Amino acid sequence: MINSPTEQTVRDYIDDLEDQWFINNQPAVWDRYRAHFELVANSPNVPIELKRELRNVLLKKGVSRLIKID
Repeated sequence: MINSPTEQTVRDYIDDLEDQWFINNQPAVWDRYRAHFELVANSPNVPIELKRELRNVLLKKGVSRLIKID
């Protein structure tokens, strides 16, 4: 879980996601991942490249309806 996104916490979060084989197929779980992503996407402390990487990892895991990163 990400409370205050920094470059390091997001990097650790991405690494944890990549180590998971699958994400539970439950609406509450998907919503939690979306909420984490929106928190990161709206943070000025995280580089845009890292935001894009997190978005791509979540999409590969099957999380949909993520906001776009400009």
